[in-house]
Amino acid sequence: MQELQNRLSSLSDWSSGRNGHQADIQWAPPVDVLETNDEFVIRADLPGMNKNDVSVTLEEGKLVITGKRFAEALPEGAEYVFNERPCGTFTRSFVMPGWADPTGINAEFKHGLLEVRVKKAEKAKARLIAIQGE
Repeated sequence: MQELQNRLSSLSDWSSGRNGHQADIQWAPPVDVLETNDEFVIRADLPGMNKNDVSVTLEEGKLVITGKRFAEALPEGAEYVFNERPCGTFTRSFVMPGWADPTGINAEFKHGLLEVRVKKAEKAKARLIAIQGE
């Protein structure tokens, strides 16, 4: 019973304190960064967005992902009671190491997932060194 009261109280506090709006919430999409032998892969979750809402740039040694998620239009007379899905602009930036190949960067957007692939320069790839001698 106490847990139910706590939940109702927090919902009431949230909606009365924020009036159902979230204009002051800062957000950034969650990302994963993977490394393979040949490249780094950055994956950003961008549900509800499309590729025209996002840009990927390389500037001064940084890979920068920026975008904007727009608020949904509510039906007439509707208002949020609880709203956790942030909207607005975001920026995520990643410092590119010296071994990254700036000509080998590709980006693809599909089903709300942005995937940016950064190729490693040949000199950065691991290779087996043959040992000479007996």
